[in-house]
Amino acid sequence: MKTTKLISVFSVICFFLSACSGGKEKKWEITSFDDLDGKTIGVTSGTIEERLVKEKFPKAKIAYFLDFIDIVLAMEAGKVDAMLECNIWIHCMLAETPGLTYFPEPIRSFDMAMVINKDKSQLTAQVEAIVDSLRKEGVLEDMEGRWFREDATYEEVDIEMLTTGEPLVVASLSTNIPTTFIAGNGKLTGFDVELTRRIGLALNRPVKFMDMSFDAIIPAVVGGKVDIGIAGFLATPERRESVNMVSYTKATSYVLYMGSHPTASENPGLWSRFKTGIHKNLIVEDRYMMVLNGLGVTLEISLFAILLGTMLGALLCFCKMSDKKLLRVTVDVYSLVMKGTPVVVLLMVVFYIVFANVGINPIVVAVFAFGLNSSAYFAEIIRNGLHSVGRGQVEAAYALGFNTYQTFWLIRFPQAVKHALPVYENEIVTMIKNTAIVGYIAIADLTKAGDIIRSRTFDAFFPLILVTILYLVVTVGVAQLLRLLANRRR
Repeated sequence: MKTTKLISVFSVICFFLSACSGGKEKKWEITSFDDLDGKTIGVTSGTIEERLVKEKFPKAKIAYFLDFIDIVLAMEAGKVDAMLECNIWIHCMLAETPGLTYFPEPIRSFDMAMVINKDKSQLTAQVEAIVDSLRKEGVLEDMEGRWFREDATYEEVDIEMLTTGEPLVVASLSTNIPTTFIAGNGKLTGFDVELTRRIGLALNRPVKFMDMSFDAIIPAVVGGKVDIGIAGFLATPERRESVNMVSYTKATSYVLYMGSHPTASENPGLWSRFKTGIHKNLIVEDRYMMVLNGLGVTLEISLFAILLGTMLGALLCFCKMSDKKLLRVTVDVYSLVMKGTPVVVLLMVVFYIVFANVGINPIVVAVFAFGLNSSAYFAEIIRNGLHSVGRGQVEAAYALGFNTYQTFWLIRFPQAVKHALPVYENEIVTMIKNTAIVGYIAIADLTKAGDIIRSRTFDAFFPLILVTILYLVVTVGVAQLLRLLANRRR
């Protein structure tokens, strides 16, 4: 979670620096691979480019990023000197990033493969046969010609989409043009999408896509959460030990760098950039709908996680106040585990291990994970609030004839709420912000919507600032609502 936040903040800073500096007419030029010695090369963690940099440029410094979009933004700001990328994705990057160029000498060509669980040997054999048939019939070549164009355009074809039968669950990325991305009609499309739909059609199975981060796809395949993972994986010996791999196309890696920047005179004014950014990031292809849908998912997860966490927290609180030592110790151990485990780790454990073989909605998993995590904190908040009420008041209530039920709800509870509310409010705000990690388990929340837009526009400023503002509005709104409810009880 901290890494994701740092990278996002870093991207925003890079944008401001590049936008306000006026740019440089010429940065540098690569004439041979020796020019990269001592330079900083950006790579996406877990990709073939990371390995190639270590092998081909041992004297270079490596900067790790979560997505190639962030590397491009860092190069624009001069924080990274170069990056490695496949020819499949290069053309859309060049089209969206003025000044970006690439060194024409290739690094290496390799097979791109999809990954399948090793226990699913029959599915692997079926997919291999289908891909081989598509290759022999010239279908793959036709697809490559339609999707991997130098002019960064693409051409879709209609593929029959089945609606009945056992779904073929496919894990992919939604930020990789032209292999998998969200088109103007709001639907997932791309070379990999078309290929897996053809495979599903041949298997007589409807295809269900799950949008995941790159480093989460193989664990999802190994854990049985998905049938196929497709995101341009290189068939390495290490990966073959964990999953079966089926090659389907070839790719070649090149070095990209910012050969030039726009001069100060070429930079538009701030207001012009603002209007252009609004249009490009929200209006074009109705991208604002991605933001609204993502906001709805974030609110849904937050609301139900708050309810679950509060109810579990209350139960844990009464267990901690129990006279039974075993019950108290059990709750203490539970609280220790929840508080000591990073939320992102807990989320992935619940999704990939606890519910590994259960076809459960990822949103339900997220609610469950955040509810478990927050319950440990809510239990302490409730307990401290109840302890803030003096014993003398309880005894006085009993002396006045109040029973236990009346004493709790009329004397202890109102005062406990008053003392616990500020801390409770802070914990809720923290939990809402933590939901930004749900993209790890294929949930298209608010943060993921911003990532998808950035992948289409290569613009760091507007998507990140918009997401920041919306989170601020939500957290402030929830805090004000809690205070309003507390004041009404008074």
